[in-house]
Amino acid sequence: MTVADLQDKSLASLQIKDHPTVAEWDAKAERIETPLRKGRIVWRKWGSGTPLFFFHGGSGSWTHWIRTIPELSKHYAVYAVDLPGMGDSDPFLGADLDLLPGETADIRDPLDPAWQPPPIQMPALARILAGAIETIVPSEQINLVGFSFGGMTAANVAARIPHKIRRLVLTGAAGLVPRTPTMRPLATWRFAKTEAELEQVQRQNVGILMLHNEASIDDLAVNIQMRNGMRTLSRKPPRHLTTIPALEQAKPSLAAIWGRHDSVSAWKIDEIRAMFLKIDPACQFHVVEDGGHWVAYESAAEFNKVLLEMLRR
Repeated sequence: MTVADLQDKSLASLQIKDHPTVAEWDAKAERIETPLRKGRIVWRKWGSGTPLFFFHGGSGSWTHWIRTIPELSKHYAVYAVDLPGMGDSDPFLGADLDLLPGETADIRDPLDPAWQPPPIQMPALARILAGAIETIVPSEQINLVGFSFGGMTAANVAARIPHKIRRLVLTGAAGLVPRTPTMRPLATWRFAKTEAELEQVQRQNVGILMLHNEASIDDLAVNIQMRNGMRTLSRKPPRHLTTIPALEQAKPSLAAIWGRHDSVSAWKIDEIRAMFLKIDPACQFHVVEDGGHWVAYESAAEFNKVLLEMLRR
């Protein structure tokens, strides 16, 4: 099986260019690659100083941090990964998907192995990312920030390398509570035949899932959603909720930034805060009162200010 085998042929004729802001910050980045059995994981770096790693959300890429990187890279060595099967990183294939002795599958329901692309087990993902971090930054502790699926991933990585984690900050993290039952279903975009059709559908999805305020749904956000969706080659099956068990194992210095109107988990925001305080009684839990799921984008000025304060604590 190759990467080409996993790509959606219905969109093959569409060539969506990066928004100029994305292209600008991509050009400024130092590109780092760490190996998979077949392929590589791509990381980008900006700035210098204490290492600060960012994990993006599901079906995303480093571009989920497009409004965070310019400010935080003034103060830190910022590393933003493209998780395997997303962005510029290759998908897990073959032996990369294998679990080692003692690792437990986190995917909830049986899956047809013939369905493409193959699903990624969290234990394998966390193990490989943790090893990559220790390769990239072998002698320093790091700050780690995770958004949505990247938050669940960050917690599981922290459980692998607790000695490396100076501070863990989660924002809209997955794997904590069931999804808000009143959330509208996302529109299907894979059958779009023109760029205009794809833009229309993904603009709608940004409003359903990512951003609370309609005024926040600008061309940059929609372009990021379009590009990230088209490049995603990893399946997102239902999973067991592993974030809290991972945090209980890692026992990190913990902080959180959540949107009051987070489309996925806002209905349980008080429960999430209580769970975090039980793990770390000193946990700072900041709520962006007018923010949705993607607060790092929608409320960038507040998010960046609060994140800097949390990291400096």
